[in-house]
Amino acid sequence: IDVASQNKQTLEPDSIAWVTLCHIIGKTIYGGRVDNHIDQNILDALIHQLFTKQSFQENFALVRSISLSEIVLAPRVTQHHEYLQWCESLPLISPPTWLGLPSMSENVILENQSQNILHGLKTVKQPSEQNMAFSLSSSVSVKDSKTDNNQLQLVKKCEVWVKTISSIAQFIYYHKEALIISCQHSSDPICRYFVLREIAVGEQLFTKIVTDLEMIIKYFQENLNQNSVLFNALLNNIVQGVIPSTWKCSFWCSNILENCMNSTIRSIQQLEKAKKAIQENTLPDFIRGGVDLGILFNPSSFVTATRQTTVRENSWSLESLQLKLVTPESCCIPNQGHYFVLRNLVLQGGTLANGKLQTNNKTINFMLPNLYFRWEEQLTQTNNNKQQQQSINVPVYFNEDRKYLLYSISVELDQNESMDWSKRGLAIICNK
Repeated sequence: IDVASQNKQTLEPDSIAWVTLCHIIGKTIYGGRVDNHIDQNILDALIHQLFTKQSFQENFALVRSISLSEIVLAPRVTQHHEYLQWCESLPLISPPTWLGLPSMSENVILENQSQNILHGLKTVKQPSEQNMAFSLSSSVSVKDSKTDNNQLQLVKKCEVWVKTISSIAQFIYYHKEALIISCQHSSDPICRYFVLREIAVGEQLFTKIVTDLEMIIKYFQENLNQNSVLFNALLNNIVQGVIPSTWKCSFWCSNILENCMNSTIRSIQQLEKAKKAIQENTLPDFIRGGVDLGILFNPSSFVTATRQTTVRENSWSLESLQLKLVTPESCCIPNQGHYFVLRNLVLQGGTLANGKLQTNNKTINFMLPNLYFRWEEQLTQTNNNKQQQQSINVPVYFNEDRKYLLYSISVELDQNESMDWSKRGLAIICNK
């Protein structure tokens, strides 16, 4: 700026290297802290909105809300102290709409904080819970009736979980060797890379859960005396209703035992359907019937397998493929060509109507219907630029903390709405 001004008091907007300035701010100053290309796109959109030659114009809008009801204009001042006074006059707490986010975004943050507090309270050991955990191993002969009732309820829960998991897992892993051979000789990448991995990871987890729960049941029913530190830690976790640290699963988004066990049961039920589809040679029907990504051990491997299947069927290159959303409302589902269906997805920051993205100012979370996805070969550069103006890439995250990015999908925009979607914070959540 000093070189462009040539020691003058005024500076022409055209003489400023805006591209270089935006690059320094976006890539050097702040970009080093961003490790996600989706977040980088949001940062670039905010920077290019402010650092532009139009900022020298009168009534330049620094903030333009979605409803255009609140607009923050650049101050018409020239002195440094006047700018400071203007900054001090701004509200201490700025609404999320100033960043282009929905107005209820603040409620989502507060809701997540409340859930974290509740999860933390779950792990706080109460004296009655400690008495319940160790009453059977103590020498005290008189036991509280409420403690006995709690023990009975806990044992019944553990027995139900063991029975449910064991019965379904027994079907999945019965003649497991024959299933592995069948998958290894299959030419379908979904069968070879996805199903085999799910079954292998699931077997380790299910075996660990059933073994530990059977130990807990035996401890209460047979009045065993366990002095192991690991067992006491396991017992305390189960009594408190939280997941033991020795159980590790990718799709558990909380530490509440009952919620995680319900997710585990749903996961093995889905695995049971996958195995039956392999045995009956109907795996494509299973994929098109709807897969719940939120209860998979390796959700990214499923998406990769569908991509490899498309490459094998059409002899396309992996780099030329783009994942597109195809809904029944927007077009007819073709009889030929590889596509897959995902269910139990949640869209944050917008809504989907007739296969097009629209604003949603009523709620931050929009429960999506079963969505149809298909890998398509990217068009030429000219057509691709035109397509980018009519669609947007929406990131798909495994859960709502947005730490595990799976992939991005191209969603068509509603041309009747004027919306800067790049700052909207759009995302599709698999495990809500």
